[in-house]
Amino acid sequence: MVDLWRAALVKQILTPAPDAAAVAWKRAQLRAENYRYSGVKPERLQSAIADDLAFLAAHPTKKSKPMSAEAKEQRRNFKEAMRRRIRDIAASRDLSDDEIKPVLRLKHREIGEFCRKHDVSLQWLLEGAGPMQEHDQ
Repeated sequence: MVDLWRAALVKQILTPAPDAAAVAWKRAQLRAENYRYSGVKPERLQSAIADDLAFLAAHPTKKSKPMSAEAKEQRRNFKEAMRRRIRDIAASRDLSDDEIKPVLRLKHREIGEFCRKHDVSLQWLLEGAGPMQEHDQ
């Protein structure tokens, strides 16, 4: 069993790393000399780690950009306007707070169900444009 574990460890170290955390793990295994009785030379493992670092440097992962204050404000205004339209529909059709509570979370599925159930135009709900009722289009 120990031989199988050592073979699996070396195979994992020699497998290309998907990210920097995997490289850090490989380095820790190398420092701890967990490969010691596997028959693989440390130079080979160091070479694999160097290859991983070169690959990751040449293929950086895409980092999402932080949202600007202007974009946050636009998103906040959009959501606020949608919730206002939902409350307008609820008031005009005497819908209870419990009936509109799910759709106020602005989840796609809930919005679609609300539009279908209450015959509301999705375009009107999202953009405030066009007729309010679906059958009026």
